[in-house]
Amino acid sequence: MLRPPCLLRLDGLGLEAWQLHGRTPARVAAFGADAVRDFVAWLRQQPSARRYRLLCEFGDEAFEAEDLPRVRGADRRALLARKLATYFPDPALARAEALGRDSATATGLERVLFTGLSRPALLAPWLEALRIAGARLERLVSAAQLIGHFAPRAARPGADALLAGFTRAGMRLSHFEQARLQFARLVPGCTAEAAGHDPHWLAELERTRQYIAGQRGADILPAVVVLAGAEALALPAADTAAGSMPAADLRFVTAASLGMPAPAGTTAGPDLTPLLLHWLARAPQRLGWTAAASAAAPRHLPHALLGGGALVFSACALAAALRWSDSVTLENDRALLHRRHLAARQALAALESARPALPLAPQVLIDTLARLDHAQPARLAPLALFRHIATALASQPEASLQRLHWNVAPQGELRVGLSVDLGVEPGHADGSAGNARLETIIRALEAGGAREVRRTGTGRAPVELTLSLPTPPAGRPTP
Repeated sequence: MLRPPCLLRLDGLGLEAWQLHGRTPARVAAFGADAVRDFVAWLRQQPSARRYRLLCEFGDEAFEAEDLPRVRGADRRALLARKLATYFPDPALARAEALGRDSATATGLERVLFTGLSRPALLAPWLEALRIAGARLERLVSAAQLIGHFAPRAARPGADALLAGFTRAGMRLSHFEQARLQFARLVPGCTAEAAGHDPHWLAELERTRQYIAGQRGADILPAVVVLAGAEALALPAADTAAGSMPAADLRFVTAASLGMPAPAGTTAGPDLTPLLLHWLARAPQRLGWTAAASAAAPRHLPHALLGGGALVFSACALAAALRWSDSVTLENDRALLHRRHLAARQALAALESARPALPLAPQVLIDTLARLDHAQPARLAPLALFRHIATALASQPEASLQRLHWNVAPQGELRVGLSVDLGVEPGHADGSAGNARLETIIRALEAGGAREVRRTGTGRAPVELTLSLPTPPAGRPTP
């Protein structure tokens, strides 16, 4: 069975450490406002497995209510986070609570109450002490949060009520509407000790009631519920002083009626501390500030956690070793394929360098072979055509054949086209030499039987000619 947590109570006067024995709290240590180092030394003397819950009772807790658009999911969380960062210096010491939607107006807005410390520096040294000592802080709750969570179920203040309680820090006033906390304030001068002999606390009650009525713009004053017995408080005479509220308007609720009887042989006083500590021990995990999660860490990790960490580390190391082995294998395969690729490229280069050069361009050979295949159905002997062309070109050794093509006309004649390089420089100013050579070639073609010879090009660039030769008769091709 777990040992009950150690309950810490912090206010402007310092810190107290309490331990519950059944329902009775017992104070085990106390530290002044400047005794943070003594608190660290005390924490280090405690068992390492001890759990702590911290109750803060400062007067610097602010309340801001705002109507926000009704959004959900990540948009809602982001909106609330922006608002908390706007209202409070440290969002980890603040929280947002939805108050519902006003049914009187169909605006689609949601009422949200933002609460938090406006001076987190008051709490920071004590949280740092817990962190240094390695203490396990599982709850960090304010007095207003405890009262707002437990008081509506225990004291039943009503639909519109102002709840008052006393501690050594002062009088805590909490305003409720429909069992929801709307506003809280701490009056430092009206402590539990002073309230027992000075009725000044009634004047502060009345001032707060008037303030709430003014904020709402109505003359309706909330009912007042005091968490203490009437016999333990200083009440005025029948003639109430100006500015104080009548004692008849008060409703008193004792701690005994809320389940916190006084120790045997003692009289219950107005101090609300035992009830707050009792509520702190019962506070759910969702109640409080998120700063408790990062305030401290255990001094010694449990052996199970260390063993689990070792297993996780071993598994990660094994996985990394397997991945490294796969990486080495893949790298070796890549290097082998690269060497094979280089060898194949070298063999291809050797074959290309050993192949003899073709006498003509490949496309010229392809075109010529295609014409030869086409000439066979026309019963044309290619050798007879080549003989005429060769004889004509022999008359001009400077000229060379560049292109030759032929096709059979519908009349059975062979249409031949050829391109000839006349051997004349393109930039030569005199074109007579090229023309003379061309005329010589044309005459040689006509002498060989060519008809309808015509020039299809001009200049000293390659020239195209068209000639008409009769096709050989059917039968044996012309030699």
